[in-house]
Amino acid sequence: MVNWMDPAVIAKTNVIFNNLSHFAIGAYFLEVAQSLYFEWDVIRGYRKFRIGQLLYFYCKWLLFGAFVGMLIVFNVSTKINCQALYTWNQFGGNTSMGAASTLYVAPPSPHFSFRWCFRLTVCS
Repeated sequence: MVNWMDPAVIAKTNVIFNNLSHFAIGAYFLEVAQSLYFEWDVIRGYRKFRIGQLLYFYCKWLLFGAFVGMLIVFNVSTKINCQALYTWNQFGGNTSMGAASTLYVAPPSPHFSFRWCFRLTVCS
């Protein structure tokens, strides 16, 4: 059985977590880089801007900023203001999750009447 309190095991799991986090953040950065042409077309006016895209851009770029903050946390070796960085990471991560949840719920919402959704929300 693995002794999870052993310093060697803790160090090994920390390295695995760090590597896995860098891989996942890199995959997200690749997704952001691949969609830059679409966003640039929206900014230049080549594609029509819709109000729903505002929440999408907010979610995407706030999560990007939170991931940059996480990379700073993982890789910094000098003294920094950790409170501000962790506050930023918490704010960016939580609000981007909230925006993503809203993006997930928003498309089917026109199919339901407002009264029915309001009753369901109030009763919950």
